[in-house]
Amino acid sequence: MQNPASMLAKDHLLSTYIEQGDLADARPLADALRSDGSGCARCMLNVAFLALAQRDAKQASVALAEARRAMQLAAPQHALVMGYTLASGNLDELRQRPAAAEKAYRAAITLDPLSPEAYMNLALLQARQGELDQARKTEQVAVSLSAPDMRELRRKEFDRAIPASGADKAPAHIPR
Repeated sequence: MQNPASMLAKDHLLSTYIEQGDLADARPLADALRSDGSGCARCMLNVAFLALAQRDAKQASVALAEARRAMQLAAPQHALVMGYTLASGNLDELRQRPAAAEKAYRAAITLDPLSPEAYMNLALLQARQGELDQARKTEQVAVSLSAPDMRELRRKEFDRAIPASGADKAPAHIPR
């Protein structure tokens, strides 16, 4: 790392920790980013995604509020708006507000109709709500929009969300 004090470097490292499931190393870095107060919207989105992965609705809510404030200070990039919208849906699911989660996922699809993550979030929510026929259709869209090397992974993720006994109440898919 050229500049380990760089906010961008720290944010990328946090994202990598989350992607690799290294939550033990991610937590102290997320705490440091949050206490820095730098107004880094992308950093706060990653902090929110970590909190969602740990099923911590309170921390996710705080981080999303900080991300929103940072995004209001500058014209946010499309990717930040998408990340914020998906994370908001994830938080609504964690708080057991499926109608609000569905609204957020559909808003994400409106923002980017070619986003496999938005469709997958919606498909998993539909599956957990017992809407299996619609969930399968939505999952097929997510798979078709995914890069070829990601298609099988998405199919497996969807299959895991549908246990034999019915819809699961597992946390939402966290896009990376």
